[in-house]
Amino acid sequence: MSRKEELIAQKERLNDEIGFLFYTDDTEDGLRLIRQAISEIEEYGHIQNTADEYIDPYRWSEAFYKELMQTLKTAEAVYSELLALENQNEDTYETENN
Repeated sequence: MSRKEELIAQKERLNDEIGFLFYTDDTEDGLRLIRQAISEIEEYGHIQNTADEYIDPYRWSEAFYKELMQTLKTAEAVYSELLALENQNEDTYETENN
């Protein structure tokens, strides 16, 4: 299994855990949303909005947010590395076809 395949598998597993925060298949958009969620938790102590209007992030416990932050930090690392590999592949493709 290549590193990219490992990262894609990790991304899918993480999406199962944090998919309620946002719905996107785009790695770059997902990374932006993950970073936004981390920033909101660090700044406000909670997430402002989720993709599901029926979820109330103000009712989540401190322990839940602590666990969520760990998952988001892991997701940020996975998405960042995957995006770097995707961009590297795009650069290689463009170089080969020019």
